[in-house]
Amino acid sequence: APKVKGGIDLVGDSYNADPTSSTYQPTPHPDPNPLDCNSHGTHTAGTMAGFGVLSTGQRYTGPYNASTVASNSWNVGPGVAPGADLYAIRIFGCEGPTDETIDGIEWAVANHMDVINMSLGSPFGAADDPAAEAATNAAKDGVIVVASSGNEGHNPYMTGSPASGTGAISVAAIDPTQQFPGAS
Repeated sequence: APKVKGGIDLVGDSYNADPTSSTYQPTPHPDPNPLDCNSHGTHTAGTMAGFGVLSTGQRYTGPYNASTVASNSWNVGPGVAPGADLYAIRIFGCEGPTDETIDGIEWAVANHMDVINMSLGSPFGAADDPAAEAATNAAKDGVIVVASSGNEGHNPYMTGSPASGTGAISVAAIDPTQQFPGAS
């Protein structure tokens, strides 16, 4: 494919690590197709490395330079790194949380990925959390590790794991609009 060069599904559709769920199924069933059920990984991959889609519906083929965005009419703008190749590593089933974050990080390192981008994280991460330690070790191996800071709302100075790993880039989002408070 022009953008996605490979990947792996480490868990399968039915995987769900939540023991309180009626669909609890903690046994991974890996397969070679990393497509996710709810398109969250696809969406974040497009934000990171998408080519862009012109208002005509055609894929943008470049060039990517300082005038790219202003010089075109877009349905979907290009990602931050449109020249990057992608490898998808699926660690979530169609429902529930995962216990496979470390395996995903290890797969990325073993397969010589330059960047690991994880739009995931647990609340209240600590540097000694096992997923944070895996992120730290990946960073020590020369991999750029980017992870969500937890997405836990407006809680200053709180981050999640694996973003709490040493050497990880912890990325957060916040809605500072006072008309839409995060909590009542």
